[in-house]
Amino acid sequence: MRRAMAGLMFLSAALVTKSAFAAWQADDAALFAVGGIALFAVAAAIHFRTGQLQERARAAEVQKTTLNARLRLEAELKAANRSLSAIETQFMQHLDLLKRDVLSEGEFIKANEGLRTQKVELEGRKADLDAWLKQQQGRASAAERMPVAIRSFVEDFGRLDVRVQKARLQEILKAVVVDKDTLEVEFRA
Repeated sequence: MRRAMAGLMFLSAALVTKSAFAAWQADDAALFAVGGIALFAVAAAIHFRTGQLQERARAAEVQKTTLNARLRLEAELKAANRSLSAIETQFMQHLDLLKRDVLSEGEFIKANEGLRTQKVELEGRKADLDAWLKQQQGRASAAERMPVAIRSFVEDFGRLDVRVQKARLQEILKAVVVDKDTLEVEFRA
């Protein structure tokens, strides 16, 4: 199915290229511009369709890996929060014992010394995990917005006047080489 689709798109690209080349030879600028725009659209469609399945598989694998990592780090964040709560509870218990004169100040300091170092380490790890999770959420939303942005660009480009489209294509495309069997499009850097 994918090869048949690519073959049909290549055939349509060849026909569009042939008509654009004929218009260029006939020095018909308007027809050449329309042919060039159609050629650009067909080339974009070919690239999109042939790479779509591979990109979906890659994206699914990346999404699965990212999801697993995110779930693991979310679980680690929950564990850090639970540990911080337990440390806070232990501190409050020690403080209560200090107030009831069960512990002396020296014993209170000694009992909370280990808790203090654990708390600092856990708070640092929690801050790192929070930052990573927020960064991943930003990446996910950017990945969701990308297809919409591309689609809107293609739609907006199609609504432009032919002369403006030609000017925009000249900004984007560096060269288009048409042979019997191949179509090469070189983009500007």
